[in-house]
Amino acid sequence: MALWGIGTKFQRQVGEVWQDIGEITSIGPPESTMDTQDATTLDSPQGREQVVPTILRNGEATLAFNFDPDDADQKSFRTDMSTRTKRSYRIVFPDENFYQFDAYVVGFQIGEITPDGLLTANITLKATGAPGFSSDARLASLVISGVTLSPTFDGDVTSYTATTSDANNTVTATAEDNEATVEIKVNNSAHTSGQAATWDADVNTVVVTVTNGEHSKTYVVVVTKTGE
Repeated sequence: MALWGIGTKFQRQVGEVWQDIGEITSIGPPESTMDTQDATTLDSPQGREQVVPTILRNGEATLAFNFDPDDADQKSFRTDMSTRTKRSYRIVFPDENFYQFDAYVVGFQIGEITPDGLLTANITLKATGAPGFSSDARLASLVISGVTLSPTFDGDVTSYTATTSDANNTVTATAEDNEATVEIKVNNSAHTSGQAATWDADVNTVVVTVTNGEHSKTYVVVVTKTGE
C-alpha cells in the first residue's frame, strides 16, 4: 500500500536515544549502487562485454530544512562534520518501518537568501557500511509491578535499574509491533511475560530481547532486592 510522506521522521542516534530532527522539509535517502570491473577478453562469447561486480557504494543522503542558526540540532551537524564523527541515522516511515544507515556529515550549506523566502539549509551525509530496512524492534512497554524503573521507560533506551523489597514481582513486556517476538530472561532463566519473577538476594538481571525480522533490540533491567 502506498504511503504519504507526511509523518516521516529523520532521527539521529545519540548514546542510546534516537532523537527526532525537526524543521526538515525534504529527505533524500542515500542511493545504493554497485561498481563493476571490465572483464572482457579477446575471446568473450559473441564479442560481448563481460563484467565482475566489485564495490557496493552507499551514496549520499541529503536533508533540506528551515534554517535556524540557534537550533541545537543544526549546530550539532556542523560540529559532527568538524570533528569527523560517525553517527547512526534512520528514516522512520509513517508505518513505523525504517531505513537505517551510518554516515558522516560531509556538507552543510545555507540556501539562497531572498526578501520573501524562508532561511533554508541543506546537509549532506556520506553513508558508510551496510544500510538496511528494518521493522520496529522496540518495546512499547516494560513494567515490573510495584517497581519504578530508572530512568522512566522509553522504547529507545535499553538500560534500567530498579529496587524492590518484594520476594517477587510481575514482569510484563509488550512489543511496539504485533509481529515482533519478545523473549524474557530473569537471571538467565526463561520467563513468561505477565508472570511473577522471584528475586534472589541482592542483584538480579532481567534481559528482554525483541526480534522483528532481521532486527533485534535488547533491554536490560538490573533489579536490586533489598531486605524486608
